[in-house]
Amino acid sequence: MTQDPNKPVIVLRDGGLKVSIFAHRDEKGTRYSGTLVRSYRDEQGVWHDTNYLSNAEFLRAARLLDQAYDRLVMLKGNDAKTRPEVEAD
Repeated sequence: MTQDPNKPVIVLRDGGLKVSIFAHRDEKGTRYSGTLVRSYRDEQGVWHDTNYLSNAEFLRAARLLDQAYDRLVMLKGNDAKTRPEVEAD
């Protein structure tokens, strides 16, 4: 089974805040990127995502990004362990 390339490998939430980490695999290995969004409902009850945060959300966002970084370090460590070793000539 292969990983859906559009599906995040990590999703962390804190209330309406969400950090998603995506893996990008190629012949050189795996690179990671991510997004931070805040979800909210409008007056009609429809959900939306935005990149704008209130000042009250900055610390929560920073802590969520810190957790995402820690998880990313673990993922990268696992990648290094599963990468085949290349013998030097």
